[in-house]
Amino acid sequence: NAVFIVDRRYVVKLYAPFCPEDFDLETELYSLLTHDSLIPSPRLLGQGTLHDQIDWPFIVMSYIPGYPIREVRSRIPSGDLLEIAHHLGEIVHAIHEVPLTTLRSLDTSRAGWVGFLDSQQRSLQERYRGRTPLPETCIEAMASYVSRILAHEAERQLVLVNGDLTDDHLLLLEQDGRWSISGLIDFAD
Repeated sequence: NAVFIVDRRYVVKLYAPFCPEDFDLETELYSLLTHDSLIPSPRLLGQGTLHDQIDWPFIVMSYIPGYPIREVRSRIPSGDLLEIAHHLGEIVHAIHEVPLTTLRSLDTSRAGWVGFLDSQQRSLQERYRGRTPLPETCIEAMASYVSRILAHEAERQLVLVNGDLTDDHLLLLEQDGRWSISGLIDFAD
């Protein structure tokens, strides 16, 4: 997806037409997350579709100042890093508390989750055979391990998880000599 910052006031995210579910989910999540003061996410300001030879869905969000942690981590004192980790834990906990029943763009039913786990487990070996240098014994061991883990997952409480919480999406700012989280971006995964 292409992302453009406009005058350090707005962010425009243009979604690739082959992944419309990213647009649907992120549009819905940004609307939900801005109501939670514990989750420092951009506000959704608008959405639409750019009509060209194909349709390009887009959203317009508020700009959150900050640097991706990967750019500034080496300059951050260890005490600030501990505070950032603590704060990030609180944010992740708040994301887990978002009621799944409010999401329309995901199948959040127990049956939907179990079906997803089953399909992932069945296709695991197929996805890795011939596409990786891993030996067959390793692929089989991986499938066995995943099977044991997933056997317990079907009973767990379902929560919202950010599957793309990387060092590109955690934004930090330095203020009065201390580094802290200014925002969390990209909720498509």
